[in-house]
Amino acid sequence: MAPGLACAFHFFFAQIHKSKADEFIERLGDGANLSEHSPILRLRDRLNKDRASRKRDMGDAEKAAIIIKAWNAYRHGRELVTLKWQNAGPKKETFPVIEGLQLLDASEAA
Repeated sequence: MAPGLACAFHFFFAQIHKSKADEFIERLGDGANLSEHSPILRLRDRLNKDRASRKRDMGDAEKAAIIIKAWNAYRHGRELVTLKWQNAGPKKETFPVIEGLQLLDASEAA
């Protein structure tokens, strides 16, 4: 993952749980001590596979979606067998949200 993207997601994740955000990004980077069905390992594998691919099939929206899905699963202690985001077709998913993140709307920010 690009460093800027990692920093942005870490910032948002840390608004919810700082130590988990730190661990999520650290384990994503080094892959240490991750179980077979760890959401972080699933994300790491998907990102590495895309980086190694000559075609680079994964667009920015898909990367962001699977990062958020992996974080949400990690934060709640859920294991994942697969990690994907279906953005087309009959089983199209909405773009995931970072669970627990409270964003200000424009009127509150002013």
